[in-house]
Amino acid sequence: MLAVLPFENLTGDPNKEYVADGLTEETISHLGRLNPEQLGVIARTVRHGIQAQGRTPGPDWTRSFLCSMCWKTVSAKAELTYD
Repeated sequence: MLAVLPFENLTGDPNKEYVADGLTEETISHLGRLNPEQLGVIARTVRHGIQAQGRTPGPDWTRSFLCSMCWKTVSAKAELTYD
């Protein structure tokens, strides 16, 4: 199982949060199509519920991998970081 956490907006501009949301949705969508029989991706609704509650995944989650991401702008380019 792969839990994809929301992109963290490091731009300092709260008006760009929609970009982080869009990047997260695209990442989940693309990863979910890679090999669904062998790689499960935790649903968007689970991710949104955790985000709305201000929680972070803990040891109670059954998962094999956790993907966290952030983005920021450097000059006129976007820089994406995956952990």
